[in-house]
Amino acid sequence: MFLPSRRILAAAAGAIVVAIVVFALTAVAAVRHNRDTVDRPQLSVAVDRTLRYVGPYLFCDDVAKRQCDPQRTPADIPVEAGQSIIVSLPDYISKRPWDVSVQYLYPNGNSTITSTPHLTPGESLIILKSTRQAMVAQIELHVPSAVQDTFGNLISQAVWAIDTLPPGYAPESQRS
Repeated sequence: MFLPSRRILAAAAGAIVVAIVVFALTAVAAVRHNRDTVDRPQLSVAVDRTLRYVGPYLFCDDVAKRQCDPQRTPADIPVEAGQSIIVSLPDYISKRPWDVSVQYLYPNGNSTITSTPHLTPGESLIILKSTRQAMVAQIELHVPSAVQDTFGNLISQAVWAIDTLPPGYAPESQRS
């Protein structure tokens, strides 16, 4: 019967340990890559005859542990005066409480922000119209988590943000 030497056994054990470590590191990297590339819920946004899909500005898998995707830039979807923007929500949003904030810009340069909570699941469409008297400047949609900040406010688990001012738009008060 053949009995391997201690050196051969030690080398084989070392090779097995190295193979296990490489496998574990590869598995961890694959899990992280899959988590980073998971499709996130998207809004369907229509203006005039253009349809765009908007991913989240911010998305957290676990708010309490601060496991969030890197914050992105708001989507840039211009809405001219007289046009409407139609935002269709995916089931991920419409099946739970959510709220929408809309910033309007007025000819005198003032602006207002309206915030509307939607606590009853089922609503899945937002339609807003820009006019010369009130331009839709920005839309933010929030899905709250169960985690509260130090003031007792619910922290958003996901946020979608859309900048809607047309290029070069300036209120009448800022025009020369």
